[in-house]
Amino acid sequence: MASHHHRADGQRRGADTSAGQTFNIVVNSSNDAPVNTVPGTQSVIENSSLTFSAANGNAISIADVDAGTNAVQVQLTATNGVITLSGISGLSFTVGDGTADSTMTFTGTIANINAALNGMVFTPTPGYFGAASVAIATNDQGIAAPVVR
Repeated sequence: MASHHHRADGQRRGADTSAGQTFNIVVNSSNDAPVNTVPGTQSVIENSSLTFSAANGNAISIADVDAGTNAVQVQLTATNGVITLSGISGLSFTVGDGTADSTMTFTGTIANINAALNGMVFTPTPGYFGAASVAIATNDQGIAAPVVR
């Protein structure tokens, strides 16, 4: 980028106008929010369980375009029942342990979390019938895409 400065009398001054000038600009990335993919309303018969999986067409998954292989945090909360993940490999728990929890909070890579969510089971409270829910909240812990310079 060339820079020219003009005086009131029209003469150029200050910048070297004999050749183009180049400088670098750093464009920093923004922190894109994680995305939770959840199925529509589900139903389950009293005293039985519901499996969330790709095979059943009701998978729950997470994504974050800038998290890469960094750990993200997920909180799952069930009302009127408990949740059991399909596995816990690569996950670290701060609440619950991944088995029959009404609430669990854990961190892991997106790949490890999605593996645990695929096959997750919701089991209603024994004898209960009525409204129930599973909620998911994902926190990327402020991870933004790396800056390329």
